Amino acid sequence: MIQRLIVSTDLGTIHCFSANTSMANQQAPSKYANMPSPLSKPSKYTEIVNQIISDTSITKGFCLIVGIDGGQLAYEIATRSDLRVIGIDQDTQEIRKARMALAKAGIYGTHVSIQKVAGNKLPFTDYFANIVLINDQQFETEIDRVLRPCGGVTYRILPDGASRIRERGRLPNSGEWTHQYADLGSSACSRDQHVNDNLTIQWFGNPGPRRMIDRHLRTVPPLFSYGRLFIPGNDRVIAVDGYNGTELWDRQIANSLRVAIPYDTSYMAADQNRLYVATGEKCLIISAQVGQDYSVFSISELIGRSDRHWGYVAVADDMLFGSAQKITASRTEQSYEAIVDHYKDDRPLVVSDHLFAVDLANNHLAWQYHQGIIPNSTITIGEGKVFFFESRNPKAINNRVGRVTAKNLLNQDASLVAIEARTGNRLWEQPFTLPPLRHSLYLSYATDTLIAVGSINKNDQTWYQVHAWNGNDGALLWTANHRNSRPGIGGDHGEQVHHPAIVGNIVITEPAAYDLRTGKQLNPSGKDSDWTMPVRSGCRTITASSTCIFYRDSNPTMMDFGTNSPSKKITQVSRPGCWLNIIPAGGLVF
Repeated sequence: MIQRLIVSTDLGTIHCFSANTSMANQQAPSKYANMPSPLSKPSKYTEIVNQIISDTSITKGFCLIVGIDGGQLAYEIATRSDLRVIGIDQDTQEIRKARMALAKAGIYGTHVSIQKVAGNKLPFTDYFANIVLINDQQFETEIDRVLRPCGGVTYRILPDGASRIRERGRLPNSGEWTHQYADLGSSACSRDQHVNDNLTIQWFGNPGPRRMIDRHLRTVPPLFSYGRLFIPGNDRVIAVDGYNGTELWDRQIANSLRVAIPYDTSYMAADQNRLYVATGEKCLIISAQVGQDYSVFSISELIGRSDRHWGYVAVADDMLFGSAQKITASRTEQSYEAIVDHYKDDRPLVVSDHLFAVDLANNHLAWQYHQGIIPNSTITIGEGKVFFFESRNPKAINNRVGRVTAKNLLNQDASLVAIEARTGNRLWEQPFTLPPLRHSLYLSYATDTLIAVGSINKNDQTWYQVHAWNGNDGALLWTANHRNSRPGIGGDHGEQVHHPAIVGNIVITEPAAYDLRTGKQLNPSGKDSDWTMPVRSGCRTITASSTCIFYRDSNPTMMDFGTNSPSKKITQVSRPGCWLNIIPAGGLVF
């Protein structure tokens, strides 16, 4: 008896494997391959589908058709778009008829599938369908559950056209991740209220690792805005539908790659309709849905410096914020030697020497600020102000590469500065007189409070210092310090570069949690008992939703402090990267 292995693929092809080599290379063409399809003639659905695609501009993702009517509507959608079509019905004869017609058209299994669904419950995950076409009264109570948030649309098919029933907006109380650390204030918290420790698979698949950067190099995190996930690759960005995994576009963007991001800043920011990507001296403004350029701004045109690259990127209230840095400032090398170099003491921070803003309403420079040098990792925005640390130390200013150690930035003539976001006017400046930091330096903002976090070595352990200032005037509110939970120094697992997360009125700086305004150590669950994050295995910094924190403990791990539950593995079949790439947003965890 010959044993055979039958394998089906997501391309609709079926392969048969056998130890009998004499059977190799034999193919059995479909008996429908050369048969005429009754669906190929124009029908009443032709103009209806043209109208729907024109109205929505949705051409990728999933279309669910309720009531298949011989397969004609599915045929029109599949042949006029890149949508994957799922038709459902309860009539066995209607299903058989539609499958036969679609198979003759050569699109059944590759572009369209028809399923018989009994009962009142659809066998599909929540939020997956970009378009739902109702051609029958079945399953109406289930339609809202499967319709994708952030632009999913439902139509009722009528004899003479299609009537739009609903366009779904954002999932209420779901979060976004539009900048490197979630928001303009670098809170590393999405504020998503849907995510908890009761997780199920939404989708699984591409883009996969082939187009990515080695995780040890610690590149920039993905972003999530209005249902789209923007994934940084190797000098490329890949846009994916966050709710069903459909790849929307993949675009090569030369010279965009950055690594060693704990000492730098991201080159991407997003809003509802656009993605902003810094590459060399330029910032590209790209259509979030299709990946085409809207416009381009360049450092040389904005501030007259042809010897600078674009550093920091942020967008809010029709203003694009940027910084100019030396061409050699951001690290881009991909090698084992580069990885070894990044995981050491006293790594220099990437710095900028100009800050500026572009008014996107009229595409002109709104203001520029040029005084000392500014660590990219400290630029943060909140409540109409831009905050940053600034050094006027000559040793720091005269650096040749565009990178300076935290010690040289802070030990002489350093200040915490606030300027007005609309005008660039200086609001206040406070000299930095606290003990200098060594390995990392971050600045975050929430609720009129600035939080600076950095690390030092002390007694062969990594210690963190946390400082808080009032956002209105720069008055020092409190300081604290604590030992990192991992033993030793040297930074070989990222223990020196943990970024904080601000969740409501709590600052979580691994492994401790503090009250944002007072510095009192807290339990995030609200209990009176002491709390510390558990000792974990693996690098990577933390991210947060409104009630959960996420981190790497060999595998992706979460802790729901809203229920005071112990840590829980999200999955044991994958590993997140070595920086920041577990993103809780849109009611999901990526």
